[in-house]
Amino acid sequence: MSAPFHRRVELAVVLVAFVYLGWQTAYRAGLSREPGKVTHTDVFTFLEGADALASGTSPFGLREREHGYPYVYPPLPAVVFLPLRGLGRVGAAIAWYLISCGVFAAGVVSLRRALDQGDQGEHRDDHPWLPLLLVALPLASGLERGQLNPALAGLVALGAAALVKKREALSGAALAASVALKATPVLALAALVRRPRATAAAALALVFLLVLLPAPFLGLRGSVQANLAFADQMGLRYLHDPASATLTEGVRDYAVSEREKNQSLLAVMHRTRLGTTSAYRPVALVLALIIIGGTLALIVSIPKDADPRRLVAGVGLGASVLLVVAPIAWHWHHVVLYVPLVAIQRSRWLVLFAALEVLHFAWKDAQPFGPLALGTLLVLVLCGVCTRPKRVGDTKVPGERTTVEGERSPAEG
Repeated sequence: MSAPFHRRVELAVVLVAFVYLGWQTAYRAGLSREPGKVTHTDVFTFLEGADALASGTSPFGLREREHGYPYVYPPLPAVVFLPLRGLGRVGAAIAWYLISCGVFAAGVVSLRRALDQGDQGEHRDDHPWLPLLLVALPLASGLERGQLNPALAGLVALGAAALVKKREALSGAALAASVALKATPVLALAALVRRPRATAAAALALVFLLVLLPAPFLGLRGSVQANLAFADQMGLRYLHDPASATLTEGVRDYAVSEREKNQSLLAVMHRTRLGTTSAYRPVALVLALIIIGGTLALIVSIPKDADPRRLVAGVGLGASVLLVVAPIAWHWHHVVLYVPLVAIQRSRWLVLFAALEVLHFAWKDAQPFGPLALGTLLVLVLCGVCTRPKRVGDTKVPGERTTVEGERSPAEG
């Protein structure tokens, strides 16, 4: 099959998927649905958060009217949805779908090009579609539901690409934007600690996006308080009970941890006999601290001049590790695995990850045992190995490239 024909087939598949998912997004938001039939979208939560923000009220903790979904995000998503309110509910869902697709596609293309340039042809034989195929189901689910995660994954990919290209300010701004949208990739900021310009850009972007942008609606003090409420209720609160998902003071609610689709490692642990004992909390907290501490140690040990795959692995590891230690990890959250999968796409172990992912989606009876949680843990371990420096014997002489595994061709000239 010729390369131009192959690319046309790929483009046709992408266009068909884009149109189909766009229709599904609009249908889930209410287009052509029977009156009174329940919708299946999270866009309305963000729209009502934007309504609250426009009225001068912090959106955190409000519950969307139709489904009761709570707004449990920083103020930025509500700010982003402010200009979409005039489009109506279905129009806003379609607009957010287009924005999410655009941001994710920009991240995919930018990261692929950055690695092609940075590898100097070393990995041109890679399959650029493989990481995308491995996150296709979480991506489709997130787009159809109007979730933040596809855009978040795109911003993380843009940040990783900028890091490879040594565009430090852009890298810091992109990673900060992903964290301001949703806290999941916050540990990816550790990849910037050896880069003062990137760190400064990230700090400025976070202040602007989290505090200054909502300030015209909430006031400066109200904006700070909204972010503190988010940090307390979605972070510090879990130190008291890592499995309870309620926002009500003094109340415990383990329904979310007991749902089979929740693929957080801590939720899977709670579904075992350990979850009903007093040992669960200390075991869960110690496990989370070990995983987070080990992740940070690996990321900050990566030097500025590391090879591109190692840099991307560090960003991807930091962006994805909270999937296993946060109390909640639905399958559409796992689209952020795109970045670490790009870094390790040559690993044969990805066959096992693909099998675990298929098991999660295809066999409901397997979900309580956390196949997607185990697959995510596998990806994180492979990424952790990738962040470590190569052995001296594995280091290539500049100008040499691998032709056949175990053989090298000398540089021309």
